Amino acid sequence: MAKNELAKNESGQATTEYILLLFIVVSAYMTIAAFLNQYGLAQKMSTPITQSFAKAYQYGRPDALGFDDPGGPKNHPRIPENGVVRLFINPDIK
Repeated sequence: MAKNELAKNESGQATTEYILLLFIVVSAYMTIAAFLNQYGLAQKMSTPITQSFAKAYQYGRPDALGFDDPGGPKNHPRIPENGVVRLFINPDIK
């Protein structure tokens, strides 16, 4: 008989535990998101992807600049320092 009485009292325990667990998970997510936004860590972590990796993919070197970048082309494999565009990477024949 004691077992039936306990079973009647525990009828919403699983739902309560799931709600508490969901509250803990959402609170942890909100805390981490606020921390990332407060210190700008998301932007700092994405800087290599948006700058140096993009330049390395586009130009072949992370420190290269093209015609669209401020300062003009620099360290570009197909544009020598005098600004004349070459179609091939081979050196000039003199």
